Amino acid sequence: MAEKTKYNLHFAIQKVEERLRVFIDGHEKTNACAYHEVKKNEVLAVVDINRPPEEQKKLDEEQTEINPDDIPSFFEYGEGIVRVMKGNRQCIYLSLEAGLIRFSPDSLNHLTNKPIIKEDISAQTGIINFSGDLVYQERVRNTTKVDASGNLTILKTVEDHVKINCKGKLEIDWRANGKRTLTYCQKNYKIGYLENSLLICDDDVEVKTHTLMVHIYSRSHVKVMGLGVSSKTRGTTVGGVINALDSIHLKSAGAEGSDRKLIVGIDLRVQAQLKEAKTLHSEMERKILISQQEIETYVSAACKAENPGKMGEKAKEPIRNKLLEFKKKQKTLMNLEGKLHKLKKMLFSKNAKNSYVSFQDCLDPVVIIQFKEQEEIYKERVPGMSRYKLVYDKVSKVI
Repeated sequence: MAEKTKYNLHFAIQKVEERLRVFIDGHEKTNACAYHEVKKNEVLAVVDINRPPEEQKKLDEEQTEINPDDIPSFFEYGEGIVRVMKGNRQCIYLSLEAGLIRFSPDSLNHLTNKPIIKEDISAQTGIINFSGDLVYQERVRNTTKVDASGNLTILKTVEDHVKINCKGKLEIDWRANGKRTLTYCQKNYKIGYLENSLLICDDDVEVKTHTLMVHIYSRSHVKVMGLGVSSKTRGTTVGGVINALDSIHLKSAGAEGSDRKLIVGIDLRVQAQLKEAKTLHSEMERKILISQQEIETYVSAACKAENPGKMGEKAKEPIRNKLLEFKKKQKTLMNLEGKLHKLKKMLFSKNAKNSYVSFQDCLDPVVIIQFKEQEEIYKERVPGMSRYKLVYDKVSKVI
């Protein structure tokens, strides 16, 4: 029987190959895919062509050019991707421009400009890393991690057990919900509503409707607008903790059977880091003191054993090692002191006199308001608009 030409496909990007190889080998119908950022003229996939020896020898001798259209196509591929021959033994899929590529076992798609991902983000899609702005049209589902270097827009929901790390602005049109869901963004954060989750933001936070049992940490302002929510039925902010360095503005807060803590003027995250750094600093000081005592003991013992001026290399080596160890500890201590200084500067708001907590409609008990390290517990309902500030080291109602 005559030998036939065999075609072997592999993805040129290792992470994509590792993720999708099992589906290619098994010829399985699957929704599995991988997203990867590529450069201009980067090779996406390669088809190795293994011909019978005699046929290959004839092509090599005649230097025959092969038309890529004569090679079976393993993928559907769109604009910005071409197939070209590399010699007569490989057919390669090439990206004509930089951008985000969606790889699947049977297709290659170039998402140009501001990429829109039109499927649920889940274990099927894997982790997506992209340096530009992204739009997720569907849900971000359970057990998913999202890393975004630019701005990120999610048009639907973020479910439980999701971790989002966004270095730009983050906007979620619907909600984020789940006790194991953590969202971090460096710039402004906007969301429809937030329930049972943790949010950390280095800039402003705006929630359109309500929050329920959430922990929010912002280094700027937090606003819960309460759009479409009646303050007569319940507060727009119920349970949990809101910590903002500059201000907190709520339509209303509190509900029967739940406590809500509102903290301004101090960054609780920095406070925790400062406490840890102080512990490490104290421990390092203790270690340095012990090292000093050990060095003195070594030197004293060596001097008794022989003339210090004639001390040999073997006798000097333990002392030299202890001195090197001592210098490393001193350097670590200096780094910790620098970190402590930086954290102390970040701990309190630079504009503490203008920090405030305000309520548009009402405050329902129990609400705990804290400015820096001073707090006040409100166990009675306060109807109407109200504003609270720190006046002479006491939390006071100013409006």
